[in-house]
Order: sequence, then structure tokens, then C-alpha cells
Amino acid sequence: MSELTQKLESTHPDYNEWLPRWTKARDFSGGIDPMRAHDLANWLQGCATITHNEAGESSRIRALGATFASIARGAYILPTSDKMTYTEYVLYVLRGHCPSYVHLTLSGFLGLIFGNAPDVKLPGADALLNDADLQETPLVEYIEAVLSEVLLAGRYGVLLDSPPVTKDGLTVGDAEREGLRPYMAGYRAEDIRDWNDARIGGRRVATYYKLRERVRRGDGYDYDYRELFLGADGYYQIFWTREKKDGEYVQTNIVPLKGGAAMRTIPFYLYSPRGGRREIEAMPLADLIDLQHEYYQWAVEFANACFAVGIPTAAFFGFTTEEVEGLVLGGLNGIHSTNENANAKYLEFTGQGLDALAARGVSILTNIAKFGGRMLTQDKAAAEAEGTVRIRASAESATLADMARACSRITTQMLQEAEEWGFGGGKAVFELSTDYMDYHPDPAMLKELSAMVGANQMALADFVAYQKRVNLIPDTRTDAQILADLEAQKEAGAADAQVKAENALAQTAARMGKEKVA
Repeated sequence: MSELTQKLESTHPDYNEWLPRWTKARDFSGGIDPMRAHDLANWLQGCATITHNEAGESSRIRALGATFASIARGAYILPTSDKMTYTEYVLYVLRGHCPSYVHLTLSGFLGLIFGNAPDVKLPGADALLNDADLQETPLVEYIEAVLSEVLLAGRYGVLLDSPPVTKDGLTVGDAEREGLRPYMAGYRAEDIRDWNDARIGGRRVATYYKLRERVRRGDGYDYDYRELFLGADGYYQIFWTREKKDGEYVQTNIVPLKGGAAMRTIPFYLYSPRGGRREIEAMPLADLIDLQHEYYQWAVEFANACFAVGIPTAAFFGFTTEEVEGLVLGGLNGIHSTNENANAKYLEFTGQGLDALAARGVSILTNIAKFGGRMLTQDKAAAEAEGTVRIRASAESATLADMARACSRITTQMLQEAEEWGFGGGKAVFELSTDYMDYHPDPAMLKELSAMVGANQMALADFVAYQKRVNLIPDTRTDAQILADLEAQKEAGAADAQVKAENALAQTAARMGKEKVA
């Protein structure tokens, strides 16, 4: 490996510490197959191999430099002993099953946040709204994928970039038609390899990022690298690529221009649970991942315990070795012994002894349900009053709402930069829903609030906002639309009252006429 390649592949010290946690998060979010694949690949590197010498004696050896401790340290499922072979370990791991509660919870969180359409305003950037990444991904879908990464890994980066302009005098429309407009390029936590900042103008700003990009090269996959710098003359990139996987990297210098001038900041936007922090933050689902890990271990242990004691086991008492040698159980095979006291039977297991192990699995699942589901639905326990449920639901949804607000803030900043860079400079807005309360409005409260509005003790706008919050009025309805409908309803009511009054007068006149004639 060349010195340049070593330099490009080097990483930030914090990156090295967090990489195993990100890997674990993805494995446990992906389901049983990635979890098993991790363990089987890990154990294969240093598993014990049975060898036989000329005398027929067997022994178990490991690969040079591999120890039981080093291999077991990286495994999700620990082997039962250091003498376990790879084949034995495969059978051991494959017996257990564990659904991805991490994935289910993650999907539920995203469903809450994106259940109501975000408030998006991009005055001049319809192209960005319909195609955020030049790969025909709509903006809302793109940000949903970003927030999914934040929930899982706690970190994601988006580079606002633009293809280099090769012609002078292009209009915004011309640039859009040729794809020469700002777009979003995303980077997972594992691909943000290094970073640095410095104090400029009294505040700390990002001055360097090193990003990794996976590319197809020949018949396989390789990586390119992109370094982002903020120097005295502004923002510039160095892009590193190579023709062959074992070749040397070649650099290309890129200076993105905004309004014909170099940019004064690096347009790389970091997303995190608390929003835009360069330091790595804890993963929001870390505790749930650990609980699923515990359940995965239990599932394998319990399945193997059931297998070990549950399959019928033949036992022979009083038989000689020669009498049972070559014996095949079942079918029409028979067995006899010269020992009149010999006996053959199947050992029977009644299930006693596994109760404690089974109870442990139930306990783990209870904890998973409490952690993973508490922000998805209310606690419906009959013992709790409705007010208590609301207070609890509100407190537990706060963390999710905070992440949505942080995502909205960073996205709005990025879209504003895009508007000013290539779409005319309008005011950008991107706001995710932060109201995840799941309860029905109290009819008595609605009646009381309506009376307060009629008595001018509460603003109509506040009453409408409350009805939106409890899902009586869709978020897509604007205040202007609601006021227009109220006015129309008021006019229709007045007209109806006028018609009724006129009909009443006519009926009275007719009745009086009849009485006079009589």
C-alpha cells in the first residue's frame, strides 16, 4: 500500500471508536441474516480446525495469531467453548431466530414523523423539490432517508454540490436542463472519515472533511475519496480516484463557484439527533439495539437447549459394545442381548429446568416493547386515567420531536443555501411534523373552547390550532381556507335564517287571512 493510499484511508480517532457500534446497528436493523453473517464470518477467521496425525489421533488448531478471546470478543453470539469447530458453531447459531425489533421501531418512528406532510416552501427550486440528488429522488423521500440514518447511526452528512459549469452566460433554466444546478450528495456515518475545525471570526467553523464514495470499478467495487477544504481563498475540493483497484490515486482540484466567486463556508451539512454537531453523538436506538442483542443471544441459547434435551435419545443398559455396534434405530430393526437383565429405553424430557430460561426471554421482550413502543402508541392500560396517559405520551414523544426539529432546521439551512446558489434566492422553508399525540379530543373541552371563542375570550386562530393538533382539522388546510369556509357558512346560515323568517311571516299572514274570512 502506497503512502498516499494510507493517507486517504486514515480516519479520525473518534471514527475508529464508533465504527463497531455503527456496524452493529446496521446488522441488528437488517434482521437475522446480517446478524448471522457477522458471526459466521468472524468465527471462520479463527475457528478451530480438526486435524489427524498418522496414528489417527485428532487435535484442534487455530489460525496463526487467532485466539479464542480475540474471536469471541467480536461475536454477537459467543461459542459454548474454545473447542467448538466452525461446523458446530454454524449449527449452533442457525437454530436461533430473532426478528429485527430495531427495524420495526425505526419504521414506526418514521411513520409518525412523516405521517403528516412536511411544510415545504421552495419558491424557485421546483427541480430540487422533485429531484433532490439528480437521481430522481423527491426531496421529502430524501430527507426521510436522512432521518432514518440519524435515528439508526446518529450521524449523516449531506454535501450540497453542483456540477462544474462549462459554459458562460447560462440562465437558471438552462442550467437546470443540463443538470448544472445544486443537488444533494449523502454520506453515511462510516463514509465521513475525518474532519477538523478552527476558530474564524470568533466562532468555530468546519475547515476540513474527508469523505469516502463507493464506486464500481471493473468487476468489483472500490472507493474514491473527496476532501473538502476551507482555506484563505475560500472553499475547494480535492477529488481522488484511480483506474484500477490496485492502482495509484490521481487528484482533481475543484473550486465550486457561487455567483462567480468562491464560497466562504463548506456546504457540508451534518445531521445528528441534536442537529448539526461535528462531534459524534450517541445513537438514539442504542439501548434498543443492546436489548435486541440480548434477545438474539437468548434465542440461540434457548433453541439449542431445546434441541439438546428435546430430541429422543436411546439408552441401552446391560448391552455389550458388540451388541449395539452398528445399530440403526427405527423401522423393523431388532436388538437382543445375552444379558437377561439388559434394558433399552428412550430418555424422556418433561421440560423441567427450562422454565427459568423461557422466563428470561419473556422478560427481554417486555423490555423491548417498553423501549421500542413507548413513543409509538399510548399506554392503554385501564388502570391509568386519560390525563395521565396524555402526560406520559407527551413526555416520551419529546425526544422524537426534538430530532425532527433539528432535522428541519438543518434542512432549511441547506435549502436556503441552494436557493441562493442556483434558484434565485427565495426564502426556503422545511418543517417536519412534531405532534405525535395519539388521543381523541374531549367533546366537553371542545364545547367550552367554542364558547370562549364566541365570547371573545379566545382567539379563533388558537382554537383552529388546537383542532389541528388533535387531528380534527387536516394540517394541509390553511388559515385563509378555514376563515373563508367559516364566512361562507355564516352567510349560508344567515340566508337560511332569512328564508325561514320569510316563510314564517307568510304562514302567519295566510293563517290570519283565513281567520278573517271565517
